[in-house]
Amino acid sequence: MEKNINNKYSRFAFNMRRSFIGTNLIIVYHSVMQPPYCNSRQPDPRWNELSFAYFVVNGSLKFRIGKKEIVAKANEVIFGTTTPDCILLDNGEETEFYSFFFQIFNYSLPLYKPFPVPKDNTEKRSVACIFELFNTQTDLSIGSANAVFSNMLFSWLRHADVHENSRLPHGNLMREAQLYINDHIEEKLSIAALAARFNFSEQYFRKLFTATIGCSPKKYIETIKIERAFTLLTETDLSVSEIADRLHFSNCHHFASRFKKMYNISPSQCRKTTP
Repeated sequence: MEKNINNKYSRFAFNMRRSFIGTNLIIVYHSVMQPPYCNSRQPDPRWNELSFAYFVVNGSLKFRIGKKEIVAKANEVIFGTTTPDCILLDNGEETEFYSFFFQIFNYSLPLYKPFPVPKDNTEKRSVACIFELFNTQTDLSIGSANAVFSNMLFSWLRHADVHENSRLPHGNLMREAQLYINDHIEEKLSIAALAARFNFSEQYFRKLFTATIGCSPKKYIETIKIERAFTLLTETDLSVSEIADRLHFSNCHHFASRFKKMYNISPSQCRKTTP
């Protein structure tokens, strides 16, 4: 007997991308700081260049990145990385904030650009849930904490995208270019070919990409290459030279130099210290 299907309503969405965005939340703080204070973002060598997000509840936070100073006000979020040249400065007032230190994969955050988020209690409820889950310390609770954080993070990023796209032309196309790079990182990518693919001149593509993603296309490609190299070192038996060749580095020395700059250890040391 044949089956008859008579759906009154049917809707589906299909994922056509091979890449995905993932997060690994390391630590979360809920803090109230009173002046005077000064706190450099000195990283633990094992957690070199973690990403961070500060959500300011009351007051304001001042950051110095190199020689530049940036202020994040109440109900604003700011993203950055835990590098020695990023310092949290006294801004002359008591400040309450949530801070999150995490790893993010296959996505480039809009760094050091404060943007407003809706005024509600979503963050407070989410952080309370994360604290409770972290305190349990089971695999399931840690995974659940990451899920709660990811939901909050992506909500912020959608607001950041809206905020950025209101000022930046072709923001969505640059996000497409970013995902294309993620998907084709083991191919020999050139800026000229990427620009042609998205119908821009090379100079204008560089300008748009840097303004939207927060770093030049050359630096972004190199960062994703090194992240992929880390995965290949820890999850495959490929030699260092094979990985350098697979990711189109000019030679092993260049690959090792860029890898050490990002992770503070050489590719060979990374392989030896990985369980």
